[in-house]
This record gives sequence, structure tokens and C-alpha cells, in this order.
Amino acid sequence: MKEKVSILTRCGNRLEHARYTLPRMLAQDYQNLEVVIVDYNSTDGLVPFLWKEYMPELGERLSIVCYNKGGEFHHAHAWNLAIKAAEGDILVFADIDHLVNTALVSHVVNRLGGQRKMFARPIPADIHHDACGFIVARKEDVLAVRGYNEQLHGWGYEDGDFIRRLILYGCDCLTLNLTGMLVPIEHPDDVRLSNVPQQATAKLVNRDINCVRATMLQQYHGHLANVGVDYGRENGHG
Repeated sequence: MKEKVSILTRCGNRLEHARYTLPRMLAQDYQNLEVVIVDYNSTDGLVPFLWKEYMPELGERLSIVCYNKGGEFHHAHAWNLAIKAAEGDILVFADIDHLVNTALVSHVVNRLGGQRKMFARPIPADIHHDACGFIVARKEDVLAVRGYNEQLHGWGYEDGDFIRRLILYGCDCLTLNLTGMLVPIEHPDDVRLSNVPQQATAKLVNRDINCVRATMLQQYHGHLANVGVDYGRENGHG
């Protein structure tokens, strides 16, 4: 049997994007697949929509993780909630505004070719600035680096840190040409930052702070994140 693949995505008051992107994630022609969606403090009716529109897929092809503890959208924590819930051998990290071709998962799995300690991302020339977070990695490697770093807050660089730590762990990076297979829905920054309003005027500054913080943590802990922390908890985060 082919390896199981989990498409992971997060949503915080982005129902308008989920309506377009989730059907394509669920319609992949790769059969041994699940989609895990994290509803992170949404107040726009996401979960009722999912129950109404995707009842047959719930528990089979679609899993919902709800985090309703208030506060700002915590990017790393949301990813870690999805990681902990995923059952797949291969994890596909896709933002809720990523429109994907229905053959995307088959293409990526074929390119990986069963190789171990390897992750994949789009080639630089193919990366739209809203698609930088699209990453494919084996769950065993994701758990080995202890997921996304929950010490990084606000907007920016959690993906860069995650990629850097996978490389420090010994994973090779496979670059993929995903032209026509991955298209982000363009939208203004105020949509992206709606759950972290204090970052709206200083997002680049915050990204630089996260970059420095991540570099310092890598010097102390190498490829490991969340050292001494029970990361990905549904009742809170560090």
C-alpha cells in the first residue's frame, strides 16, 4: 500500500478561502490521504460549514482540530496541533489560501520516491511570496526536530526556521517545479494579520526578531525546537 499522506492546513477566520481551497485538497487523486484542518479561534462559522458541507468525509478523509482558547493566532502552535493529529507518513503543509491541483500529492510523492530524510519545497523561481510556507516532509523527521518552534511569535520566519532545522538534522531538500499546481489566493496583508493586529504595522520588524531568536536557539539546541516544552498542546502553548 502507498504511504499515507496528510495535508495539513490552518484557518483563523479564513472561511472565505477555505470554501475554495478545501475542496481541491480533498479531491486529490492520491487515494491514501487525509486532510487535517486546524480551526484556530475562528468566529466566522468555519466548523458549522465543515460539518454541513463535508459530513461524509469527516472521520474518513477530513479531520478537524479545534483550538478555542482566545488570543492571537500562533502560527507555530497551529502547525503543531495539526502535526500531532496527523496519521500520515508524509506531511504536506499547505496554507488555507493555497489552491492546489488535484494531482499535486501524487506528483510530490512520486518525486520523493520513497527516499528517507528528505523534504520538498517549491523551487525559488516558482515561489510566490504567499507560497513560501508550502513544505512536504516525513512525519518521522518532523517529530525528530520537534515540530515548529513555538518560541517564535507573531508574523514571520517560522517556516524558515523549520526548514533550517530539518537541514541541520540531516535532511536533504528536494526542490519542485509546482507551476500550475500550487497557486496562492492573493489578498492584502490586513487579512493575513487579522488575528495578530499588533503586528500589522511592524510585521517585518517582528520577522527579523524571530529570525534572530531562531538563530540563537539553533546555536544552543541545533535542530531541536521546543526543548523542555510540551509543544502542540490543545489546551495552550508556550
